[in-house]
Amino acid sequence: MHRAAEIHVFYEPTEGSIEEKILELQQRKKDLIEEVIEAGENSVSRLSEQDIREMLRM
Repeated sequence: MHRAAEIHVFYEPTEGSIEEKILELQQRKKDLIEEVIEAGENSVSRLSEQDIREMLRM
């Protein structure tokens, strides 16, 4: 009987690439949404108009 070995793959996008910029934008949006969800309604008042517009463009 053969057992499959566990393999871990780490992916690093090319520095300065469009893909890297997209991943950074996705992470910023995730962070903004988590901030709103975790902090509740009080957090919305701390968000800038630009932050809210970014979230709505998802």
